Amino acid sequence: MSAAGDVDRPHRGARPFRHIRRGARRWGRYIGTRLGLLPPLAEFGYMICATPRSGSNYLCELLTSTGQLGNPAEYFNTVARRNHVAPRYPRSRSAQIDIVRSVGATLNGLYAVKILPIQYCRVRKKLDLFHELPNLRVVRLRRRDLLGQALSLARARQTGQILASNRPKAEPIYDVEDIRACIDALRMREAIWDQVVLERDLQPLALAYEDVMRDPQAAVDQVAALMGLAAPAAIDPALIRVRVQRDGKTDLWRERFLADTGEEFHSFAG
Repeated sequence: MSAAGDVDRPHRGARPFRHIRRGARRWGRYIGTRLGLLPPLAEFGYMICATPRSGSNYLCELLTSTGQLGNPAEYFNTVARRNHVAPRYPRSRSAQIDIVRSVGATLNGLYAVKILPIQYCRVRKKLDLFHELPNLRVVRLRRRDLLGQALSLARARQTGQILASNRPKAEPIYDVEDIRACIDALRMREAIWDQVVLERDLQPLALAYEDVMRDPQAAVDQVAALMGLAAPAAIDPALIRVRVQRDGKTDLWRERFLADTGEEFHSFAG
């Protein structure tokens, strides 16, 4: 889930007290944890750095279904969480950090979160995820077929159909410039992650959409190895609901786009 309108709206004059409020809330959680009223926050986890239409929802379901690899979701996507999960989902980034480390955690104390570039850029204006999320590992999910990803993004933007289970709000219409714009947008978003990896000197686990689709369990096993799990983390197929949306229309759009753009995207044909 991603939403372009995920914008914090702090009250005027509240900023000077932000650190005080954050400290009070965390002190309250500390007391609650010490008294056994609240479960302890998970201290070890990972972040899936993805881009739109890269198969991230599917990967998250796979990982969640194991019951051992956290419950990754877009906990920093305030608007989408309020629209689809909880109407009073907190806007506070610090509160969202605690949600990642509690709701986003499995009973073995391992948390997980998924984040898209636009969400990361908004969050880092308020806090440093690499400081706030303890013992954080990074999973980088990419899609080799950039044109396929752009076609999917163009259709999703036009129809509002993020998942196959959603009802489309409009009929998608082929538009060569729209697809070209989606390619540019995806390249810009991948560049954000490239910069984060470079600046932070990260060594993320690299997963590709195509490999996840071909062998889901192998992808989950790689994440389990990254997190040092001793026991196997088996996928529960009964908990997987995300389905591929690609269809014959996507193939027709691809052929038409490559014909319309000539040599510009010739390398995409393979």
